[in-house]
This record gives sequence, C-alpha cells and structure tokens, in this order.
Amino acid sequence: MKERLIISLGNSVFRDKNEKTFDVLAEKIIKLSSRFDIAVVFDSEVSEQELSLALKNANINQNHSKGVVSLSIQPLVNKTDPRFKTPSAFTGPEFSYYGALKIAKEKGWVMKKDGEKKYRHFVPSVLPADILERREISELLLGRKIVLIKNTSPVYRTKVLKLLRPAEAVVDRDRVAEKIAEVTKTDFLVFLMDESQVSLNFKTEAELKLRLLTPEEVKRYLNSNQFDSETIGKKLTIASKFAKKRKTSILCSVKNLEDALKSTSGTTIS
Repeated sequence: MKERLIISLGNSVFRDKNEKTFDVLAEKIIKLSSRFDIAVVFDSEVSEQELSLALKNANINQNHSKGVVSLSIQPLVNKTDPRFKTPSAFTGPEFSYYGALKIAKEKGWVMKKDGEKKYRHFVPSVLPADILERREISELLLGRKIVLIKNTSPVYRTKVLKLLRPAEAVVDRDRVAEKIAEVTKTDFLVFLMDESQVSLNFKTEAELKLRLLTPEEVKRYLNSNQFDSETIGKKLTIASKFAKKRKTSILCSVKNLEDALKSTSGTTIS
C-alpha cells in the first residue's frame, strides 16, 4: 500500500508567477504519484481547470495513466465554535462603498474595507469539525486517483433534525487540508508556499533557515514571536498539530517539493 500525501496549495503560489508554474507542479505530482497516493487541496482563487489540465498533460508527457478527479467539499463546522463571535476574514467579491452599504442592508452582512477603496464581506474564520466527503476522498485515493479538492463554504448541522445549513463563515484551506489528512490517515502533509524553507530573521544578515523542527520547538519559537510572518506562524501551528499525531508535516515551495519529501530541503516538522 502506498503512503498518502496531502498537499495544501497556497493561493499566492500562482499569483503573479510564470504561467508554467502549473505545469511544473503537475510534472512533480505525476512523478511523486509512483510513491504516493496524492490529494491537492486548494481555494477558488486557484484555477481548477488550469491545474486539472496541467496534470492531465503531465500524465501524457510521462506516459502515465493516473486518473485526475476534482471534488468540491464543504467542511462541517460546529455552530458553537466561539470563533463565530469574532469575524476575522474577508470572503467573496469586492464592492464599492455604496455597493457595500446596499448589500449590507439587503443581506445583513458585515462589510469591511479591504484595501484603499474596496469593501468585502467580513466573516468569522472557524475550525473544521469534520469533512463530510471523507469517504469519497478515501475511496478515490484507494482507487489510485489524483484528487483535486476545492475548499468551499462550510456548513453546520441543526440541533433538532441534524439538517445541513450554510455557515456564514470561512474555514482556512490549511486547516481543511490538515483535517482531511487526519480523517484519511495520511502520512505526509505538505504546505506549498512562496519560500523554499522557513527562516528566522527572514531577509536579514542574521537569517537562519530551519530544516528540521519538533512540535515543541515550533511552540517555543511561536511563543517568543520569532517569525516575521503571521501566515508562516499559522502554517507552522497547523503543521505542528498534525506532527503531534506521529505524522510528518513539510513547508516548502513548488520548486523544492521533491527534495523536501526526501528530507533534504524545505522545513520538516515531525
């Protein structure tokens, strides 16, 4: 039985990058599929069509016959999650000031300025309690498919009839990837980002690259605020949570993905 690999694909990986980035990632995933059963988790900001086509073309180029399947999921959340009380994330399209006033009145949304002139829906960012499509994902992985998992709006269950209802919130893609990795008994969880490695004192003369970390070391660094980026801190927190389950988390870029999985590059938490 192959080991399982879940990849959390950061939105910024393809933003303002060479158009061949999709092709480079696809070629690497197809090569890795000889060793791993692979699922890639992404948000709507990443083009599902471009990613799917790149993987299918990489299949052809490498004379593989890996099936590529796309699946949209809705994370299940708990309505009692205290994070519902404190909106903290933007979602959806941009509106002008007057457009924001109109939609706030019509739908009762909290609209907040995002940038100099645009406004967006401001919602809570909550934790995933479960993945409703966990069985489908596991079956596709067992069937040796490369699974593209699109993270969409979360849902919750009503108290009485246990019916599903849309939650006015978002669930962070990295947290969704970690939950999928947990419920599908995955071996490796990779967070793809712009940088090839996590560093302390980033882009300074005292920069220190970190290759191997334990969850305890991550906690110590976080408590002493030694990471310049809030985004990196969040990723490391999630990666550390997965590593505590005697699994392996990796932070790396598309370029050094293969080497990171060999523990010769990237930042590994285990």
